[in-house]
Amino acid sequence: MYAEIQGFWESDRSNADGRYLILGNEGKEFIVTDGEGVYKTGAEIITSKVKTVIGEESENIIKDLTFDDEQATPQLNELKKKYPANLIVITGELTIDLPDKITSHATGQKTFNISSNRLTFNNCLLDNAISRSEALRDRCS
Repeated sequence: MYAEIQGFWESDRSNADGRYLILGNEGKEFIVTDGEGVYKTGAEIITSKVKTVIGEESENIIKDLTFDDEQATPQLNELKKKYPANLIVITGELTIDLPDKITSHATGQKTFNISSNRLTFNNCLLDNAISRSEALRDRCS
């Protein structure tokens, strides 16, 4: 399902018109992606008109990944290699060591959160999840 949005970016008031894949909703607002980022209508995108449209048929695959004290990046990169043309969205949680060294500097729709000893992903695009896990590894080593 897609949202054809007419509106503007809250950050700079530039045009945000376009077609976005709907990942979910929060209340009356949509969580959408253009493949580059994840945005929430009514927050990052201020809408004047939203029309939902049915897109091409797609397949949703849910995979459980277990890292067992191993780095997350290799398994995430394998997903990227296995499905190179697909949009992959990560939702889940990692328990991490040395959380006191880590801070969150997210902008836009928050697709990850660092709290206590957990890194939580929510509708995080795969490339962003990989870069976050690599940054986490670098900061903790």
